[in-house]
Amino acid sequence: MRRFEIIVIVICLLVSCGSSEKVIMDSGKVYTVKGNSFYYEGKDVTETLTNKEKRNITATLDDKLKAQEQTEERLDELDEAQKELEKDLKELEDKKEAAEERRRALKEAREDYIEAKADLREKKKKLRALKNKKDASEKDIESLKEDIEELKKEVKDKKAKLEELR
Repeated sequence: MRRFEIIVIVICLLVSCGSSEKVIMDSGKVYTVKGNSFYYEGKDVTETLTNKEKRNITATLDDKLKAQEQTEERLDELDEAQKELEKDLKELEDKKEAAEERRRALKEAREDYIEAKADLREKKKKLRALKNKKDASEKDIESLKEDIEELKKEVKDKKAKLEELR
């Protein structure tokens, strides 16, 4: 889009100038070339210039126009390269975001696994303490055993999820 705007501006300038080109010679004189006419300081000097001077001015103008064309081609190349770099940068940002999301999921899965293991250890500890009590009810012991079995499944599931993310 930026390139298009530059081209439109250049075209507008050329049209507004009546397709004239300014040429700076080695001597420091600035000529304006409109078609086959040559102007110096706003005055038509076409008839006063020698053929050699006209060829010199025209050759300088041609060199200037070729340089402009090469510059525009180089700008096009640079614009394309910039677009490729921006595309590559976007891909890298997407990969970074995906890696960060994976890292967060792995951290969460690890924390969940550690918490589930701690809960299981705590329930087993309660079960041992309850078994050592003389007045422990069988119902309480069975309830704790059921909780322990559920926690074992949970620990197993959390470990599987953790391994899957690794």
